[in-house]
Amino acid sequence: MRVEYHPAVEAELMEIRRYYEERSPGLGTQFVDEFERQVLLLAATKVGDVAAAYMKAKYTVANPEGREFKTLSRMWIIPRGSFMFLISMSGTQEGPDVSETEFKAILDSIRIEK
Repeated sequence: MRVEYHPAVEAELMEIRRYYEERSPGLGTQFVDEFERQVLLLAATKVGDVAAAYMKAKYTVANPEGREFKTLSRMWIIPRGSFMFLISMSGTQEGPDVSETEFKAILDSIRIEK
């Protein structure tokens, strides 16, 4: 798959590459390579054979008593005309509740008519 960037995005990526290369040789190239890898993953994201956006985040939630809960959330946004579907899954960052296979099976089971 080939991805084309808006000229402003391309210019900013080159600026970021130069910035990181000045600080550590090879780091700018690593950054741009990872950015492009993530863009390709996003471009290939589908739910029910429909193009979707994807987000994955790790964060910590704290309650008023100070208990902390390390959380992993995933979100898929599927545009459908003038509205969109939002699918989200959250749970602990580690342990038996975190199952890439289970998440994939759930997504693969979704059917969206075009």
